[in-house]
Amino acid sequence: MKKILDQAGFTGNEAETLYEVKPRNKKVSAFAKGFSGTERITYRTFVQKSNKANGFGVFEVLVVKESGADLLGWKIYHRK
Repeated sequence: MKKILDQAGFTGNEAETLYEVKPRNKKVSAFAKGFSGTERITYRTFVQKSNKANGFGVFEVLVVKESGADLLGWKIYHRK
């Protein structure tokens, strides 16, 4: 996680929020299970504010997608 924070320009001291997506408890065929998802996915977000864009605050949100102990990916979103 520290490596991702460094690559994204985050310190790790930002506000952190966790969102967990649980699989549905439906009975589906084996073919459909591959599409519906059977794992719990966790989204970890970090938010930092920087002063860019002519004095207006720009929020940068780092979203890290995890499944258990596996890191699935990350992305940065910008918001004025």
